[in-house]
Amino acid sequence: MGNIESIRQALCDVRKAHRIIYAYQKRMMDIVRFIGNKLDFPFVEGYKHFSNGAPKKISSGTWAWDYLYTYLYEYYLGTKVNPENNIEYALSIFQFSDTGFFESDKSVRTNLSTFVEEEAAESKFLFFLEIKPKECPWWWKTEVINKKEFATKNHTSTILKEGESIIVLYSVGIEKFIDEKSALEVLNEFCALCSNEGLIELTLH
Repeated sequence: MGNIESIRQALCDVRKAHRIIYAYQKRMMDIVRFIGNKLDFPFVEGYKHFSNGAPKKISSGTWAWDYLYTYLYEYYLGTKVNPENNIEYALSIFQFSDTGFFESDKSVRTNLSTFVEEEAAESKFLFFLEIKPKECPWWWKTEVINKKEFATKNHTSTILKEGESIIVLYSVGIEKFIDEKSALEVLNEFCALCSNEGLIELTLH
């Protein structure tokens, strides 16, 4: 146990951290709304992926992570159908606030000392675009996003094919969304990736 003054200082740091996280998360939501508007996708739902949701009853199996939602968070921006060819496509943006867990081969979710140092990790967005015939089922996203191959800072872009479904994965550091000009450059690059591969034509609005 530390002395009272050191505990007071630590709690002050906690208060500062909560306010920083609020400002950060507000900015993330603004960026995602901007992406949705530019790609003409409606903002729909959000999903927590790194741990369980916060339970009403705290038990021995409850993690502190259960109360921290944005370590790995999905913004589902909706689904569209091309009536000309009956192709359906959906877009999600995954917010990796810290890739530190995924960068290490020995990470344990409840042991922060097994994560890589903060300076060696990254904060990034992972675009997840799935394209498929309307009658086919959707791919299960969790199988993809928890793979180190796609979750780490070194990932850039990948195209996966499973049956008649295609997934376009595109990673970009959150700092690239510093202003509207930079954000539009990122979105144009994402659209070009989809177009150059002959997958789908996305237009900025």
